[in-house]
Amino acid sequence: MDLYSPSITPAQLTAALTITTITASETYTVPISGSYLITAYGGGGGGGAGAGVTDLVNVGGYGGYGGQAGFMNQYRTNLNAGDTYTVTIGTGGVGGAAVVSQTLSPGSDGVDTSFGAIVTGYGGKGGYGSSLNTADSAASLSGLPGQGIANGVGGQALVVSGSGAAGAAATATYGGGGGGGGGALGDSTTAYDGGAGGNGAPGRVTLLYLDPIN
Repeated sequence: MDLYSPSITPAQLTAALTITTITASETYTVPISGSYLITAYGGGGGGGAGAGVTDLVNVGGYGGYGGQAGFMNQYRTNLNAGDTYTVTIGTGGVGGAAVVSQTLSPGSDGVDTSFGAIVTGYGGKGGYGSSLNTADSAASLSGLPGQGIANGVGGQALVVSGSGAAGAAATATYGGGGGGGGGALGDSTTAYDGGAGGNGAPGRVTLLYLDPIN
């Protein structure tokens, strides 16, 4: 589209220079007919909790796994002015709850994001909770990161006895995975929690107006 053409209307020019971002579920009304690039980002998965320990000296719990980032999907299509579409913005997954025992406490999955039936960005998987301890370890071990782009990081290790640190929330503002909780480290007298996993970030939809419909 030639933005300097006298046939371009002010409404078309404004649309061509604007990226519409939708961050909450709504019914979207197309403002102007044309070709659009629609991008949907699924919600990121929550991070898994780290393993807790009972009163065992020098036993460290593994950190939880980071949540998987939400998936991005794009589609170019023609939309007509006045048509409406249901936009569903996927929420981010919730991080696994802190646990004293070695019980698994995974993060929940992120929720899919969709623009009508045209395009869907799938939510990321929640990170695994950790239930393993390392006998005679001087420190707990870090969890593994999630897979994909903008994943949550693994839970951090400890070098002194205590509860695992909580996993960080997603660093990306949309679609990022939550961080895994840190594993605890025992001291022979006290039970310690593994750290809770961080929450994943919600998804979003963007629309970029490309050309008028010929």
